[in-house]
Amino acid sequence: MKNSNEASIFPPDETQIIDKKAKLKHKRYDFISGTIILTDQALYFKSLKGSLSDEPLRIKLENIHVLRKSKSIKLVSNRLFISDNQGDEFIFAVAGRNELLDKIETQMNA
Repeated sequence: MKNSNEASIFPPDETQIIDKKAKLKHKRYDFISGTIILTDQALYFKSLKGSLSDEPLRIKLENIHVLRKSKSIKLVSNRLFISDNQGDEFIFAVAGRNELLDKIETQMNA
């Protein structure tokens, strides 16, 4: 599950739980491809090389205010909506969304 590239984006005191291929909504119809990684303390998004941002996104689990699932184009059940305590909103299209959502909720309630 871990590879050297992904493992380097989070501190050594965090344990990786799961990773999934995902796309982060950047603008209205623009998505950034990458990998979403759940650790025991945070959720990370690492974009593919050559994408708009080389800096990984980090959302601390304790700062997640809203976590809900939705559909892409009102048909495909793969979207994950996250809002944090600072009011930032993130929309991901995730392969295997329900498994990821269950693991996030488990970590948030641990």
